[in-house]
Amino acid sequence: MRAPLLANKWASEAELEAIDEAAKKEVEEAVKFAEESPVPDASELYTDVYMQSDYPFERD
Repeated sequence: MRAPLLANKWASEAELEAIDEAAKKEVEEAVKFAEESPVPDASELYTDVYMQSDYPFERD
């Protein structure tokens, strides 16, 4: 996507670099949060996974 954005002047190199840096920072923060969070109990494995409460393959 970078080439068409630059070719059509829809974004500058500086803008794309800023977007890249923001995305990297967000991913790094998410990884840090996940690594620092406690491991959930095994009973949480199926919590909030399916919208349909009687989904037929929920625990297969």
